[in-house]
Amino acid sequence: MKTIILKDILSDNTFPVAGDYIYKEINTSINAHEKVIIDMIDVLTVPTMFLNTSFGAIIEEFGSLKLKESIGFKNITKSQVERIQKYILDYNQVIENNKKNI
Repeated sequence: MKTIILKDILSDNTFPVAGDYIYKEINTSINAHEKVIIDMIDVLTVPTMFLNTSFGAIIEEFGSLKLKESIGFKNITKSQVERIQKYILDYNQVIENNKKNI
């Protein structure tokens, strides 16, 4: 199990670059059958640009169930939980709509 302090990643990078970093960490952990803990301490917002390149990319590749199995959170606020849950639901809806249109 690996713990990532998200504020450190976000403070040194743009949102898409930080998201890509998290994507790579989760991807590596999925392939190693491990879990990533994301420490949300001092993180004020979880922008869509970050979520698209991190969680969205994992959902595209592995599905939302695998994402949920592969990550955990520490020091997360209720509003952040709600934001991430809504993002995952919305992303899954976009995927379903795209499948119907193909």
